[in-house]
Amino acid sequence: MHAWTTQPNGQGYAILRGDTLAGYGYRRRCRTGHKIGPLYADDAGSAERLLGSLLSGIPGQAVSLDVPEPNAAALRIMKDLGWQQSFGCARMVNGPTPAMQVPRVYGVTSFEFG
Repeated sequence: MHAWTTQPNGQGYAILRGDTLAGYGYRRRCRTGHKIGPLYADDAGSAERLLGSLLSGIPGQAVSLDVPEPNAAALRIMKDLGWQQSFGCARMVNGPTPAMQVPRVYGVTSFEFG
């Protein structure tokens, strides 16, 4: 995760509650526009605050964010913002399905790593 969240031309934010990390997100420059991911949070309100902070530094620029379809709260945020799906993707695994905390994932780091 360190390699993803320390890329040049990027910006990251975190939310702390006391000594506990309640969420974090990172925005990085792409060939076209920006990519947000990872975006993890304990709740939708925290995810929205992080997303707002990440977007504040790049007004009017193209942004992509890969939202896991099982996270209904993340999909609602995207709908409320007026964002549209540009393509779909299916998650496939070989062997037992790994345990994931999908409700905390508002934006995947990458398709390769989830």
